[in-house]
Amino acid sequence: MKDKIADMEKKETILTVKVTPRASKSAFVGWEGDIFKVRLKANPEKGEANDELIEFLSEHFSIPKSRIHLIRGHKSRLKQVKIEGVSLIKHSKG
Repeated sequence: MKDKIADMEKKETILTVKVTPRASKSAFVGWEGDIFKVRLKANPEKGEANDELIEFLSEHFSIPKSRIHLIRGHKSRLKQVKIEGVSLIKHSKG
């Protein structure tokens, strides 16, 4: 089941993401506390993994890429992403 994003009182969400590059395919791994874990197929060179992360989050949450901004961790596996105009609602299966 996908995570839900809904318009609420907050104007933005800061999401901490742990990225594993060079995976066989891009996929959501799960939550580790408040950290959103993903595997990305892209290499961590020339910003390729960062671009793929924004594309992945856009598709996963069904929001425009223009609302997603990498604000910290440009050269790190642990990143912070700002998602404008929405609030994140985390939920578990079941």
